[in-house]
Amino acid sequence: MKNFSTIRESLQSFTMPDVQQIDAASTLAVYQALRPILPQPVILQTQKADRFRDILDQFDALILDGSGVINVGPEKIDGIDEMLSAAQELGIIIVVLTNAASQPSSLIAAKYEGWNLPIDGANVVSSRDAIESILKETPPPQPVMTLGHSVTLLGYAEELTAKDDYDAAESFVLLGTTEWLEEDQQRLEAALLKRMRPLYVANPDVSAPQLRQFSPEAGYFAARAMHATGVEPVWGGKPHSAAFTAALCRVDAIAGHSVDRSRIGMVGDSPHTDILGGLGAGICSVLISSYGLLRDYDAEAECARLGIMPHWIVRAL
Repeated sequence: MKNFSTIRESLQSFTMPDVQQIDAASTLAVYQALRPILPQPVILQTQKADRFRDILDQFDALILDGSGVINVGPEKIDGIDEMLSAAQELGIIIVVLTNAASQPSSLIAAKYEGWNLPIDGANVVSSRDAIESILKETPPPQPVMTLGHSVTLLGYAEELTAKDDYDAAESFVLLGTTEWLEEDQQRLEAALLKRMRPLYVANPDVSAPQLRQFSPEAGYFAARAMHATGVEPVWGGKPHSAAFTAALCRVDAIAGHSVDRSRIGMVGDSPHTDILGGLGAGICSVLISSYGLLRDYDAEAECARLGIMPHWIVRAL
């Protein structure tokens, strides 16, 4: 794991926020503590625009974040219909790259179809897809314990759930943390302290924007496990390379040829996952500022403070 001695030092000097304290500021603080294992930023001259649909001619393909770009919590964002319609008229390829992992991508796509958005299963890549690709390439020790309540299991012959004995597991795959309790976290950390085993984490998001607050996500609980046990997770989703490899392969497959990377935009609300991931993948990065993680910030000033500048900062869709 790259820079893991540095991340240990970073986490040892960091006070992990309590789960009840998760908000935008604490989310950004956790991400900053994890910087040694995130893609490195590049120095850019950031451009600004008021509406994303006004700069669509800059792109041949878009990789869209889900939460914070398409929806906030259970509601789709105003303007997403019009932006997607304008992109379709220009022949722009659309792929959604979401860090959601509890369910297969086909079920995530069904949510978008239910909102009458022109997004189907062929357009969706998830962090679950990325972690499954990693696990296929290098099979995990079995029995595998798939962690998360109300998640679709991975289908291993020897697959345990969080209801089983943690000591019986030879590896852990964290897919989702909806309804994840402090008891669940303590059991995982105790198991890793008793006997270190591989921990695979599909979703690196520390939090997700909801209508009035931020919900803690798998990346937060994984960071806590790192802090408490020294475990070195294998990550699937944004900003890590497996997710972007899968998304770019999907873009090229839809296009039928390799699309010029400078004409592909990663559009998201999170500097650490969407923007650093896009920069690491060598594509254009677009921060949408009004709906997600930085909705209560001066986005340009905050990106400068973090040392993560996107190609574009755009106020709204």
